[in-house]
Amino acid sequence: MIRRLGRISALAYSLLLSQAGALMIAEDGRPASVIVVESLATPVEKHAAEELAEFLWQVSGARFEIAAERRPGQSNLLVGMGAGHMADPELTADGLGPEGIIIRTVGNDLILAGGPVRGALYAVYTFLEDEIGCRWWSHDAGTIPSKPTISIGSIDVRYAPILEYRETDASVTATDPAWSARNKCNGAAHFLRADQGGRYLFEPHFCHTFYMLLPPEKYFEDHPEWFSLRGGERFAGSGNDITLVEASLCLTNEEMRKTLVENLKQVLREQQDGTEHAWHNHENGETILAEVSPPDSAGKLWCECDQCTAVEEAEGSPAGLMIRFVNAVSEDLKDEFPDVLVSTLAYHDTRKPPWPSPDRTKITKTSDDVIVRLSTIKCSFGRPFTHANNTAVYQDLLGWSKVCSRLHVWDYVVNHTYAMLPHPNLRVLAPNIREYIKLGVTGYYGGAERNPAIEVAELRAWMVAKLMWDPSLDGQELIETFCRGFYGAAGRHVVAYLDVMHDAVEKTDDWLGLSSPPTADFLALETLDRGWAHLEAAASAVVGDEELSGRVERVRRCVRYAYAQRGVIGDMVVSASSSHRSRVPVNAVIGIGLDADARTHNANPEHAWLSEKVIVSDLNPHPGTVPGSHWFKVEFVEPKPISEMLIWNYNEEKWSAHGMKNITIQYSLTDGPDRSEWATIYEGELPIAPESKAAPASLAVDFGSAEVKSVVITSGKGSDMNWSSGALNSAGLSEILFRETGEEDP
Repeated sequence: MIRRLGRISALAYSLLLSQAGALMIAEDGRPASVIVVESLATPVEKHAAEELAEFLWQVSGARFEIAAERRPGQSNLLVGMGAGHMADPELTADGLGPEGIIIRTVGNDLILAGGPVRGALYAVYTFLEDEIGCRWWSHDAGTIPSKPTISIGSIDVRYAPILEYRETDASVTATDPAWSARNKCNGAAHFLRADQGGRYLFEPHFCHTFYMLLPPEKYFEDHPEWFSLRGGERFAGSGNDITLVEASLCLTNEEMRKTLVENLKQVLREQQDGTEHAWHNHENGETILAEVSPPDSAGKLWCECDQCTAVEEAEGSPAGLMIRFVNAVSEDLKDEFPDVLVSTLAYHDTRKPPWPSPDRTKITKTSDDVIVRLSTIKCSFGRPFTHANNTAVYQDLLGWSKVCSRLHVWDYVVNHTYAMLPHPNLRVLAPNIREYIKLGVTGYYGGAERNPAIEVAELRAWMVAKLMWDPSLDGQELIETFCRGFYGAAGRHVVAYLDVMHDAVEKTDDWLGLSSPPTADFLALETLDRGWAHLEAAASAVVGDEELSGRVERVRRCVRYAYAQRGVIGDMVVSASSSHRSRVPVNAVIGIGLDADARTHNANPEHAWLSEKVIVSDLNPHPGTVPGSHWFKVEFVEPKPISEMLIWNYNEEKWSAHGMKNITIQYSLTDGPDRSEWATIYEGELPIAPESKAAPASLAVDFGSAEVKSVVITSGKGSDMNWSSGALNSAGLSEILFRETGEEDP
């Protein structure tokens, strides 16, 4: 465990330093030491020295020299093993692996060094955090103390992380290289530069790569025997429609494997040469993992040919067939890429490991160069991994620990379907990661798909990062520390809100999965009311502070979203002809995608409404509307005078053609069944959205202070339905905003 200073008074701290022999770093805003990094240091060590100088300046106001030689007679901050040897020739990083750290005072010097990849950099960040008090909450928020005088006592820290691979995309913050390095993440999502140690990178893609390496459209016609035999017929998809993936490869076919391996080698060659190809731009010094895994499907994928069936029966699981295949792929790569590891997934059909039985005494183990990533998709994340609710997945992990020496976990740390819903899983993160490690896990991915709508996204990313580096940390203490630092005076109220939600899911024992619905018992209106009261107090605590108010507002939006999913949307009720499972009607009326001034809308599809592909032709939501393919309706509890309605068409990068094209807008004072009670206020085009992260309103409709009870927007039919010229059957809207008569701003 990393040593941490307790909370002691300034006087006691001064006495402690005087007794231990203080090492003075800065005094009254002037440097009292020099930073040393040898001239032959690695780019990472040189960057570590620059980061140390930068943050010591921010803390003390002192500008520190970076020298190549140790200065006798003064304090030296020695960065990297080469510089460390100037003070201690016997210094060694043995046993620390590529990232372990050394923080040690030697006489009047401080050594900040470690493993050859990121050790020195992580030593600097650990020192700045644990000894100086720096914190990096998110990519644009941190806490840097003000200390014109910096002195430290005796330090002797030697620590190596247990997890070799540490990745989370629980926030857009996590994709920021600086935040990622400072919080010691090293996975694919973190985009670390070469001078930050690079990152793990999966080739040709992060997951589900079979069809990338052997595209059915290229190979199926000539080699159907390479693909799954199902019911006596070879398949590359549902009815051989490869867009409906319900099939896989015939993993016992040797010719298929040879071609897949050659295609994989070509991908690796392109990476090695720095060539840009379809999936990544390789400009950094990454650690490459060759990802070999089946398509994403919850259905049965596997080949039923005699050879594959025999292997599956011998191993007791389709995973045994998969292990034999990736072991062979790993061996095939060695002639040209001896250092490349092969990664695969234990997911859906392959989640259960090979399992011995009385008639099955020998099962295949993974080779030392194969990584298996076990998915926890079947877990309930409201309870710890050791809870009875999670027995099945626990047993899976236990079994994998017996056959795999490099076992990683693909965990799910958010609600992937309803990202904005409160998702009270924070209490289980620390005990779960500790339990994974206890069972032999050496890598962890906290998956979230970088959705900016995630509830307390910054907290999730920071907390996961801290636990991946040091799993012994106390989870509740991490939550409280972050909330104090990130939300300021509102922090304790945000903690109280989180406690309400976590207590509720524990009381109801709801199954908290990666697609938990808005109707879950723990999201009862009574619970939301209690949580909202704390968030109201949080907002009041930071009135006048625009930055902190914005952070609190992002949490409040999530609770408003939960209310809306329960049918409570202020003074309105919304409905639509149909909707995508997560791009529901309420998304388009609660402002979750609007900027603070309600002028522009983002391009996040989860902040919009999108219909299903099914055409609801000629089925009117109300007799007062015109026939059309899709419709969207807003009904106010009581009629109100409306001066203007603003509409933002569906806005998503590469998919804005889903936006409605020709529309009819009608309104009614009564919402009655008589067609004469409805008036048409607009007929014409709704301009296509610009696919911008800050798209302006597509249309403003002048209502002239008309009294309005209901408004219906109906799309045209056929090629007039949306902007895809008939290629897409869905239609959507990003936001609808009403301005009442007398309002100065929407």
